[in-house]
Amino acid sequence: MPFKKIFAPSNAKFNEKKVFQMPIASEKVAVVGIDFGTSRSGFSFIDTQDKDKKIHYKLKWEGANHRYPKTVTQLVYREGKHVEKWGYEAEQFISELQTEELEEYVLLKYFKMQLKYSQSGMFSPKEKPNVTFNVIEVIADYLRLLYESVMESLEEKFGRRLQNDEVRWCLTIPAIWEDSQKQAMKKAAFKAGMIETVEVSEDDFVLVLEPEAAAAYCFSEQLALQGQSFNNGDTILIVDAGGGTVDITSHKVENSRLRELVSGSGGDCGSSKLDEAYLQFLKEKLGNELQDFFDENRSDYYQILMNWEEAKVKINSLDVASFVNFPNSVVEDYGITFPTGMKIPSRQQIKLKSEDVKNIFQPTFSAILNLVEQHINEVESQTNHSIDYIFVVGGLGCSKALQKMIHDKYDEKVRKVITSDNAGEAIVHGAALLGLDDNIIESRISRYSYGIRVALEFDSTKHEASKKYYSVERSRYEANDCFDIFVKKGQEVKVDEYIEKTYFPSTSNQTSCEIALYKSIFTDVVHVTDHRVGQVGSLNIDMSDLAGGLNRTLEVKMYFGKSEIKVSVVEGNSGKVYHASIDFQK
Repeated sequence: MPFKKIFAPSNAKFNEKKVFQMPIASEKVAVVGIDFGTSRSGFSFIDTQDKDKKIHYKLKWEGANHRYPKTVTQLVYREGKHVEKWGYEAEQFISELQTEELEEYVLLKYFKMQLKYSQSGMFSPKEKPNVTFNVIEVIADYLRLLYESVMESLEEKFGRRLQNDEVRWCLTIPAIWEDSQKQAMKKAAFKAGMIETVEVSEDDFVLVLEPEAAAAYCFSEQLALQGQSFNNGDTILIVDAGGGTVDITSHKVENSRLRELVSGSGGDCGSSKLDEAYLQFLKEKLGNELQDFFDENRSDYYQILMNWEEAKVKINSLDVASFVNFPNSVVEDYGITFPTGMKIPSRQQIKLKSEDVKNIFQPTFSAILNLVEQHINEVESQTNHSIDYIFVVGGLGCSKALQKMIHDKYDEKVRKVITSDNAGEAIVHGAALLGLDDNIIESRISRYSYGIRVALEFDSTKHEASKKYYSVERSRYEANDCFDIFVKKGQEVKVDEYIEKTYFPSTSNQTSCEIALYKSIFTDVVHVTDHRVGQVGSLNIDMSDLAGGLNRTLEVKMYFGKSEIKVSVVEGNSGKVYHASIDFQK
């Protein structure tokens, strides 16, 4: 279908009205923060009537032998269709199966990252390449189980099962995710029964950026535990090292709120990279036979992974040897030969020499330190600010070895590096805090230039000659496919601001138009056909009332300060208001 053009005069307005407000506490019974992580997930909640606003967690999870505010992000499917087990019970269930029974089951882990890696939205686990899963459906299955666990905890607290609209749901997402991946998470929450519609109000459901949840936790809680408080003008850097990603954000304290200093950064260098490195180390040391053993002895394979999961965060230094539990069956039942001194049968362990530890951990930890250094350099070069505090949070942030490396590098460069044994609870804690009061965050820095496709009066100094056409009704030359920018990359946008522009139809008999949203990492783009621009979504508007002809108006407001881009369009003739999130393309 041809694009229904709209004409744009230059009359953008920057409006600071607070259009998205937190609901009054009494309007919700509880605020729930759900930290859906790559390797671990959990939830917290706050009773809105509790004057102390105490944070509640689920600490005892089915299948776990310790208390912790998260379970593992794993699912076991039977015959690729039915969820058999989840959380800690998933890998435990698989590890206890006989080899012949394993054909019926598949264990899924790290599936959250398939939203980023899979272009089609479908994926197959390495162990079962002939079985295909839809990533949104899998995430929805997991969220459904987590949601039921939340509802059980709320019922235990309040003495009755709450309705969804009595709760404000706050679901975490990585800051480095694209708009389409954010929208996919909302679809999964809808399929999980958490929300009634994907066009849910922010009073009922909000996506929370993980490093901002961490920032809220550090800002509100963590520094107080150190016997200190923030001062106006202090700057903080959050290193959120999780299972799949590492997110880094920087903020300046102003009037008890946080302003983002530069656009958040990060990379795929979470603890799952350590898992890959460990398995590669084993294959290099033990030969090709190990993969045959893994293929034929899945229960032992999963036990090996469980042992490594426990060991990797306990390794204190990369300069000393470490020991990891390892089943003797690899030797006794399969005859795999270990290098001298590596296997300790009496303790069912293997020994990692210091150089082995370095080879496994150093690439990932170096990548994290490089991200931190790059972000600090960007803050200094773009804002002339230095960093006062560094907070290390997230599951991988509990690693003593990673904490030591960051302390060693930055203790003398910043006022304080703050690490904690409770670093893994920062996101789940902060998500509920932001759900209760999102005024903690004052502004964000846009990662992209965003704009829509319009027709503009032709300007030979800016527009391509190939875009020139003559508008009979306006009696002038105009340019097609122009990129009308709403916000530029690097621009600070406050969470309670919107940008408003007025548009007109290109022809008097135009009955509809498309608000087509584009983005670019550049700020000098003129046409949406530029290879440096990509379309991210669209919104169709009905303009069937032709009264007014060319003078009909469309008031387009876009909100870039929230974790999601929101759009509000008012069609002038009918007065109809379109409230929608852009339908983002993958």
